[in-house]
Amino acid sequence: MSDVQHEQAAESDRAGTSRAERRAARTRGLTATLRAKGGVTIPQAVRDQLDLAEGDQVIVSVRDGSIVLTPAALVPRDQEWFHSPQWQAREAEADADLAAGRYTRFGSDEEFLASLDDA
Repeated sequence: MSDVQHEQAAESDRAGTSRAERRAARTRGLTATLRAKGGVTIPQAVRDQLDLAEGDQVIVSVRDGSIVLTPAALVPRDQEWFHSPQWQAREAEADADLAAGRYTRFGSDEEFLASLDDA
């Protein structure tokens, strides 16, 4: 919480504002200060809401003149294939087939291999 926000919270306490009202005010218009090397601290309320922790990665982009930070889940290079649109389409098709009962269950490895020979 910034110095300004601490002061606002203290003033709210003195004015009899409820804790819930102060929390709502903090999440509406949070501010952060840009430091010399470009660092910005994401307010705790936002980190809590998005379950962000130290070391988490975010994607930084610009949208309509605003800086947008999006939590990122990094994928190891040897697993990138799984996240390709083509592979995900095949995964969705397989899930649909399973849900609709379009599959064959084999009693043994030999039975499965014999079905391949028959194909």
